[in-house]
Amino acid sequence: MKTILGVISDTHMYKADKELEFLNEIVFKNASKIIHCGDLVSLNVLDGFSNKKVIAVSGNMDGSNVRNVYPFIEKITVSGVNFLILHGNGYYSNFFNSLQNEFPDFNVFLYGHTHKPLINKIGKNIFFNPGSFSYNRVKDPSRSAGLIEIEDEKAVFKIIDLSKISQKKFTIKEVLDVRHNKGNFF
Repeated sequence: MKTILGVISDTHMYKADKELEFLNEIVFKNASKIIHCGDLVSLNVLDGFSNKKVIAVSGNMDGSNVRNVYPFIEKITVSGVNFLILHGNGYYSNFFNSLQNEFPDFNVFLYGHTHKPLINKIGKNIFFNPGSFSYNRVKDPSRSAGLIEIEDEKAVFKIIDLSKISQKKFTIKEVLDVRHNKGNFF
């Protein structure tokens, strides 16, 4: 059975809008869960995903309204893969090593904060940043989100380019297709 996760971060919104609804209805159509990697800014933004189970964490831009509901770190297991979800807190060079050392039982690290989409395989771990649903603050000003598809011993990680979401268009920007055994990626 295939499990699909929609991954989003850095919405920086006060309420769901038509573009977020498009993301949910079209891009995340077959997702059973939505994972928000922080910087919601308001809990109302999650109304755009009212028909799906949402797992979220708080980010540095989230006030007490979000922090009182969502932790800074969340741990879940989906189809035998252990996910650690956090927002992130900087651009330091040893971010990946620090996470691997501090949380050795996790296979996939989902994070946001940098606004820069990234799929990075290091050893038997995957580091996945869906980028920012709000406008990116790095060189490429595009918006993005992510999809993760897990089936049997295969996982596919996708970065979705949402730069034309106002025109109700999206494209797949980057894909990592990997095999795993009990969550360890090869």
